Amino acid sequence: MRLSLANPDAPLPALRTDLRISESAPGQDGGERWVIYDPLRHRYFQVGRQTLHLLSLWGTRTTAALKAAYLEKYRAPLDDTVIEMVQKFLTTNHLTQSGKPGALADQRARTRKTLFQWLTRNYLFFRVPLIRPQPFLTATWPLVAPLFTRAATYAIIALGLLGLWMASRQPQAFWSYATSMASFGSLLGLALTLAVTKSLHELGHAYQAHRRGCRVPEMGIAFMVLFPILYTDVSEAWRLKARRDRVMIDAGGVCVELALAAIATLLWVFLPDGPLRMAAFMVATTGWILSLLVNLNPFMRFDGYYLLSDLWGIQNLQPRSFALGRWNLRRALFGVTDPAPEPLPRGLRRRLIAYAYATWIYRFFLLLGIALLVYHLFFKALGVLLFVVELYFFIARPILREAGEWWSRRAQIARAPRFYATLTVLTGLILFCTWPLPKTLKLPALHFVGTQFDVYPKHDAQLTAVTARIGQAVTSGDPLFTFTLPDLAAEKASAQAELTRIATQTRRLTSDAQDRSNAIILATERQLYQERLTALEQTEGQLAVRAEAPGLLADIAPDLRPGLWVSKTTLLARIVNPAQSNITAYIAEEDRVFLGDQRQGTFIPDDPARPKTAVTLAQIAVSRSETLETRELLMSSGGPIATIADAQTDTVPIDNWFRVTATPDTAALQSPTLVRGIIRIKGEPVSLATRAFRQIARVLVREAGL
Repeated sequence: MRLSLANPDAPLPALRTDLRISESAPGQDGGERWVIYDPLRHRYFQVGRQTLHLLSLWGTRTTAALKAAYLEKYRAPLDDTVIEMVQKFLTTNHLTQSGKPGALADQRARTRKTLFQWLTRNYLFFRVPLIRPQPFLTATWPLVAPLFTRAATYAIIALGLLGLWMASRQPQAFWSYATSMASFGSLLGLALTLAVTKSLHELGHAYQAHRRGCRVPEMGIAFMVLFPILYTDVSEAWRLKARRDRVMIDAGGVCVELALAAIATLLWVFLPDGPLRMAAFMVATTGWILSLLVNLNPFMRFDGYYLLSDLWGIQNLQPRSFALGRWNLRRALFGVTDPAPEPLPRGLRRRLIAYAYATWIYRFFLLLGIALLVYHLFFKALGVLLFVVELYFFIARPILREAGEWWSRRAQIARAPRFYATLTVLTGLILFCTWPLPKTLKLPALHFVGTQFDVYPKHDAQLTAVTARIGQAVTSGDPLFTFTLPDLAAEKASAQAELTRIATQTRRLTSDAQDRSNAIILATERQLYQERLTALEQTEGQLAVRAEAPGLLADIAPDLRPGLWVSKTTLLARIVNPAQSNITAYIAEEDRVFLGDQRQGTFIPDDPARPKTAVTLAQIAVSRSETLETRELLMSSGGPIATIADAQTDTVPIDNWFRVTATPDTAALQSPTLVRGIIRIKGEPVSLATRAFRQIARVLVREAGL
């Protein structure tokens, strides 16, 4: 909104009486800066010398009187544009009052939001103050002050380097501890470790601020997507004059975590296995990883953001860089010749613009991911509502606001030559997205070159001879492998001896009552030993593994040698009948619509040495496959299809796949075997827009449970 100074005799809005102004650090250009503190919202605003001079003369003057007073005191004319900008800054940030009784109460009321506004803006992030730590910091500072000296810093760096070097010499132990973190007890320990280290992290900020004379008004818990994180209010660092002091406050938490990680790494090297060593491992890994990857992220308002802001000497880094980014975007797209939002050196301006674009890209994907997370955290109806609300407020609304700015300046934009170049490129992109493009489908497939027969041993036994060889033609009953059981002969001899004993005793029996009773017992024993002997002879006959069907030996298990003990679950060989050949493939659900009436394709083996084969799709399943019939296509076996494990099997596909049966148009491969590859087939031409619409519709229908 543009303020009007058309009436120079109208009094300017009065400043609030509760504001406090203090000197701050110099700006990027070396000029003096001051900060305005708003106690109502506990916010700081940085201003330059000219703005400070204006505020010192502001009072309840009119515009004309203010210009006259400024000219008299500072011997320089004052432009209406400057007054307009300062007045807009004051009113936009609620730093003026209405002049009526109870103005401050009215100001508080204006800053309050409705319950709906608060929920829509703060359900993703809100703060809960817990303690006022200033008395604790004052009382304990003498105890911790030695830890913030240069000597302590050098000592911790040396210990950290020593610990990292010694830990690097134990990689197997490190990975062993890392893989053991998946247990429930380890996760509880990790949660406790995070709570302790993050508490010390926040104390690092607080002690650094206290050391430099800043008051720490509160510490508490902030909730980001209902995930708790600790925070410390060190906003008084705005009034510090030395940039190094603000940088040290920003880095205080990260320095504490890195110091803990350094000491914990060294302790992990020397501690024996047990709970203490696991605790040291957790402190070390969380310190190194979270400090370097999360806390130093400059695109979110974590420590890395404030570090970058103070290192560049740019307060309110994101709002100012975003304003420059929007200005540069309008200039690049439409040739708008507006002056830059603020005069900055060219190098710094380029860095801020690049930072703005990088932050927008990062936040787009982050907020989109958070929207999906919110959707899945709540029950479906509330999840959908929060998903839409977040997409609107945090992604669509800023885009629509900028589009509205473009529309309001459409007359100016339409006169710029670059607008037509942008329009041409945009039209080309629309045509590209709506023009039907050829779609090539790639179906994961297995070529069963002939009917397969897997050869397994009948028993766990010791291999004595291998008569089979790859490529050998066999018929039913041909011997392939010979096995032996060393104890089998002794067991047969023992059973035969028992049968001989029973036969001898039976011949000696008479006809009295006692012998008739013994005859029944001997008959029962004879039957048991005869059955045992028959079973042993059957086992002996099964030790010679023979071909159960005619064909060619396609594969033989490696490392088979006489004397090797082999389990009955070991695949010894595979016999293939090359007269019969078929291909089993799977097509993803989203690709079925592109298939159309196409049925001709090409099977391309993964092994480039094998020839391609023309195929015809014979049958496509109408329902999704609950499990995969061929393990060779599983991602765990090197295939392309991801699966999950349930109580019975690990072949349940994550996505929807449909089974496809195909037949080769040519003869079988010369080297019969099981061949993995893909079926490449041309789908119907479909535009990118249509593909995106179908994908979105498919997800919506799936999530709606239709």
